[in-house]
Amino acid sequence: MLFNGKDSTLAVDLGPDAVRVVSVQTRRGQPHVAAFAEQSLADGNAANLPDRHLDALASVLSANGIKTRRVVAAMPTTSIVTRTVQIDTGKSMSPEEQIQYTLQNCLPDAKDLAFDYWRVSPPRPNEKAFDVLVVATQASLVERYLQGFEKLQLSCAHMDVAPCAIAALIARTTTNPDSPVGTIALSPGTGFFAIIDKGQVLFWRPFDTSAISKSGATTPQLERMGEEISKCVSHMVGAMGGDNLGELLIFGRNSGDAAIGDYLKNRFNLNVRAPSPFDAFASGANSSGAIEQPAATNYCTAVGLALQKLA
Repeated sequence: MLFNGKDSTLAVDLGPDAVRVVSVQTRRGQPHVAAFAEQSLADGNAANLPDRHLDALASVLSANGIKTRRVVAAMPTTSIVTRTVQIDTGKSMSPEEQIQYTLQNCLPDAKDLAFDYWRVSPPRPNEKAFDVLVVATQASLVERYLQGFEKLQLSCAHMDVAPCAIAALIARTTTNPDSPVGTIALSPGTGFFAIIDKGQVLFWRPFDTSAISKSGATTPQLERMGEEISKCVSHMVGAMGGDNLGELLIFGRNSGDAAIGDYLKNRFNLNVRAPSPFDAFASGANSSGAIEQPAATNYCTAVGLALQKLA
């Protein structure tokens, strides 16, 4: 189990702009937030991103006196490749071999590959093929982070990706649990749209947010975002045989921008919300004091990681 009465768990979001951590303890069978903090990344490039993440993690733990040693972490989304892959049951290759063959041109070194996958298409009688969603990264990159955690005397129990972490959060906060939920996560330079149904990610597509300033999005930027989401929803309803979305949730920078919420609501005729991730905890569960929007929304991945085993 992720939680027990003897220790706490530290959820670490290795974000594109900062490291965010949430320390969670269990009291009387319920998770409580013991601490939360963030540390911006130093300037650098993709090659030294792990070093910058680990330096920021060391700094935030020291500055906030966080002693939790058990860690669950989300890999940076900029280092993840995601693909919907059709598995042909008539082929002699195993599903894993078919996935590796598909991914060989997506990553610099096909031999240096770590991936996970799960089925996203509904079962059909006498089916000859089915779709899986694949998330992949370089195995050496994962090892680099694990070695860094070890140097910080942290024990990493689980590595995941942000959309799967947010899926656990959505499972506890959605107002329409019987319908798929659309999720938008915004951060400096990059964001993603994901479709989540009953705690499972069915679709995930990243998109560029570099043109969106801190003050908000322009109409052309909103329209481009809307087009991307339309493509994703059409794919889910058509090719994947999915249902229409029940609601659309927005997290991250600018998530509280009324212009973004109004545009998405009018375009998709959906209930659009920008909830605080900390709403997933019971009232009074945050012993470190209330955290309000807009700061709270940036902790969506870290909170989701902490709640994964409870979803």
